[in-house]
Formats: sequence, C-alpha cells, structure tokens
Amino acid sequence: MTSPIIKPQTTLTPFKFGQVAAIQQISDATAQFATAEGATVNAALSNVSALGDAPADPPAPMTRDAADKQNAGVFQAGADALLGRGGEAFEVLRYPNTDLGTADYPHYVMFFITDRRSSLSDAEVPAGNNLQFDYSQKNLWVDEKATRELGTFGGGLAGGALGKSLGKLGGELTAVGGTFGGFWGGLLGAGVGAGVGAAVFNNEQERARVLLKKVIALYLPHNPVASYNADWASEDLGIIGGIAKNAKNMKDAFSNIMSGKGNIAKSAIMSQANKIDTKGLGSVGGALQSGLAQVPNPFKAQLFKVMGFRQFAFEYSFLPRNKDEYDEVAQIIYTFKRYMHPVLGEDKFIMSYPAEFTLGFYHKDKPNENLFKVSNCALTSLNTNFGGTDFTTFRSSPGAPTEITMRLNFLELEMLTRDRIESGY
Repeated sequence: MTSPIIKPQTTLTPFKFGQVAAIQQISDATAQFATAEGATVNAALSNVSALGDAPADPPAPMTRDAADKQNAGVFQAGADALLGRGGEAFEVLRYPNTDLGTADYPHYVMFFITDRRSSLSDAEVPAGNNLQFDYSQKNLWVDEKATRELGTFGGGLAGGALGKSLGKLGGELTAVGGTFGGFWGGLLGAGVGAGVGAAVFNNEQERARVLLKKVIALYLPHNPVASYNADWASEDLGIIGGIAKNAKNMKDAFSNIMSGKGNIAKSAIMSQANKIDTKGLGSVGGALQSGLAQVPNPFKAQLFKVMGFRQFAFEYSFLPRNKDEYDEVAQIIYTFKRYMHPVLGEDKFIMSYPAEFTLGFYHKDKPNENLFKVSNCALTSLNTNFGGTDFTTFRSSPGAPTEITMRLNFLELEMLTRDRIESGY
C-alpha cells in the first residue's frame, strides 16, 4: 500500500500588524543573541567554570582531641580575661562587676558570641585568630565546597525558572506565543542564575563565622540542667513485619496468603477489609473481627527517629549597686538583644542569620569540667522586667530602674551524637 503524500500547507493565517512587529522584534533579538545576550550568558557561564579557581577547599577537619584542645583554650582565655590575666584577649561585660570568680561568686557562665563576618560593623572587633572555636567536629553543615556547588546548581534551577516565567510573560504581553519567549528566558535565566549562584555562594565571607572579642559573664543563677530527648515513634509493621519476624521462607508466606491458608491469610483479609469503603453502610473489617472475635496482629514496633535539640534557660535578677554597675547591666541586655536579631541587607531583600552563642560553665578561674559542655546556641527569647514588683528608680538618675529581671532561653543548634557525648556534651 502506498503511503499518502502530505502536501505542504499553502494557506497562512493572516497576522495583525502588532503580531508582525513582535515577530520582527524576536527575529532581531535572536540575531543579536550571539552578541549582547550571548555575552551575558558567556559571562555567567564563565563564573560557573571559575568554580575550578574558587578558594581552595577547607583543610581537613581536626582530630577530636585537637579540636577539644583548641576550644578549651578559648574557654580558658575567657576566664583569664575576666580575672585580669588575659590582657586584651576579650572584652568582658559582667555582673556583678567586681566579684565573679571570687569566693562570693565562684560559679558563673560565660556567653561567647559568634557572628558571620559579613554581618559585622566597623565597630565590632573579632577575637584574635588564635582564639576561634573549631567547628570541624560539630554536627553542623559547613562544608564550603558543597555550599559553592549547591549555589551553582540551585542558582541555575531558580534562575532558569524565573527566566522562563519572565520570558513567557514577555511573549504574552507582545501577543506572541509565550513558549518561545519562555525558552530563551529560561536559557538566559539558567546561565545568569548559575553564575550568580556560584558568585554568591563562592563568597566565603558570607558564611565565615568569627568569634567576637565581646563576651558576657554572669553569675550562675540556679542549678545547671541538661535534658536529652530521643524521639521514638510507635509504628505498625503489619503483615510484612510479621513475615520478617516469623516466616522461615518468604516465598511460602506469600504463597499461603494467595492460597488462603493459615492465619496469615486470615490476617491479610481482615487488614484489607478495614480499608473497604462502604459509603457509610458500616465497617466490613469490624464485622469480620466481631464475628470471629479476632483481630490482626499489628506487629507494633518502636522506631528511632532523631535526637531532640537541647534547650537552656536562665533567669537573672539585677540589682545594680551604683551607676557603673547599672550601665554594665544595660549594656549586657543590649548585647543579648542586638545579637539575637538578624541583619537586614542593604537592599532589604535578604536577612543574615542572627549571631550564635556558645556557653561555658566556670568554677573560679577555669572551666568547670564536672559539668556538661554546650554547643552553639540560638537565643530564642529574651524577656526583661524593669523595676521589680513596684517600678522604682534611682533618685539621682533620669529614671534608671533599681531592679531588672532578665530571662533567656537558648536552643542548641547541634544534634548530638555519641561521639559528641564522649567529648563531654
């Protein structure tokens, strides 16, 4: 049988004047793509290829002992600075301002502040390079190479989707099919997005953590409490769980189900009967179970899910004895309040994460090794009550309250695992 000959279409649907003009614009844009638009894409793609010339991958993680030793040195430097033995290693805000670390207040807590370098103002001073916490042993995602590659990949996907949407919209607005505009918009958007993503996420300064020189030291207000919570959940393993537990031969077990032999078949039928939709006429599974006075074994099991994040709460009562101590308390509250908030970007489209706090418990002139360690924390709430039961102020001041209560709640940002417990957490 001879195949029919398909003749070419000879009749064209007439275009309106606006459509013809739009087609001509697209034709011109396509001709220029290799120059103006092509240069943009090529520049973007060169940013992607520049990943090979990106900053070198971070050094290999420290060993656990080396990381613990470095972090212990930072904590000890905090105590030395508090007691006037550490030179200018840290600038310590304290309450009470004269007695911490002495026989009157031997137990205290130090709050170290870690922020992103890109969030720091000119007035904020990082601690010295030899006084920085090591994060390599923490269960935190800080892999620089993976972050750069994710930026390229995610930027390409996001840029492509955005470019396609804008291109399609542009095509519809010019009365030309949006598919064509969406294609070029997606291509251009993907290239530019990948380049921008690579450039943004390749900026190590945006993510680099630095320990600040400013540290807060406060008396220990109550017994230290550490709660560890493991999330386990009950789950029905059903017939599959029973087969895995009891059957000697998986093939025989399924064969018995299909042939209707034994209790395994009865259990399967009752389990499926519970799922039958009778449109409000009653429960088939319930009727079977009631008639047989039997129910299928759900083979329940407790499955481990995840470890919970620890939380820490502190409540302080400040009773300043003089103006200097009041000013110190006000600065302490301001510092907590300032660093728990995000930083708004210059163009207001992006907010950088708030700073993190690392807590250390102390006894006299050194960290208290008999207590637990605390990893990086977010300050999730800060409540202040000014004036006590009745609002009273210093007579010689312009309204400074004589009593302030401050409540702090911290959420640890690291999920602890057994190796971290072995390190003292």
